[in-house]
Amino acid sequence: MINIRPITKTPCALGEGPLWDAQHQRLFWVDSFLGQIFCRDSGGTIKTWQMPCMVGSLAVINLDEILVALQSGLHRFNLSTHTLQLIHDPEPDLPTTRLNDGKTDRAGQFLFASMGVTDRTQGWGGLYRLRRDGVVERLLDNVIVGNGPCFSPNGDILYFSDGRGVILQFDYDPDR
Repeated sequence: MINIRPITKTPCALGEGPLWDAQHQRLFWVDSFLGQIFCRDSGGTIKTWQMPCMVGSLAVINLDEILVALQSGLHRFNLSTHTLQLIHDPEPDLPTTRLNDGKTDRAGQFLFASMGVTDRTQGWGGLYRLRRDGVVERLLDNVIVGNGPCFSPNGDILYFSDGRGVILQFDYDPDR
């Protein structure tokens, strides 16, 4: 039988986006509503960073830096100095949207979704990819609440939920 137990007693308003960093043996997750990022290291120590707005997801860049999908766009965050640097805001003309769930593909590119903050009935959001060359491209329009991007074991299929109660499946090529 599997024994599942909590790793922290810290409550989250909306805990999401668990990300295991195998290289540095640490687990990240976010409290989306409260704008917090958590990290538990291999010794059990948990660190917390407060962001200036809602957090959707993150990806590890290196030991000291992570890529963070915030309500205000994609940012580079230094875990030691706490500096936050805007990389790209994919929806500058849509102030009622925010970035949400995201995952890194096998090529190291970050796929992330957006969603409406107050109106979750219309497809205000999209699905995006931050390519290796730094360009952000929109892959899908008309997304209500972009969630759960993940890939098949060999990386050629992308699965994604857009808030309509259906899991979408797409052929995926990181080079196209």
